[in-house]
Amino acid sequence: MQPPLPKNPSPEHPEEVGTSKWAATAPTLKGYVKAAKLVAGFDEGAVGDGIDFPKVKPQSIGVAMSDVDIDFGVPEWFDEV
Repeated sequence: MQPPLPKNPSPEHPEEVGTSKWAATAPTLKGYVKAAKLVAGFDEGAVGDGIDFPKVKPQSIGVAMSDVDIDFGVPEWFDEV
């Protein structure tokens, strides 16, 4: 859901228009998506020095997307939510 956007008070940017309605869209993704493990580049994969910041080894997961097309489509408009 996207809330109503306020109108830009500056006449220098007429392309920045406001809205009075809420908008909803359901994006579709087409392409290749895969999980990726991220490793911290510090001492033995740790973050922090144990003195100024706790020395922890985070388990991080990310998403790698290649050749992905995201289509946001036409929004559905609502007066209120």
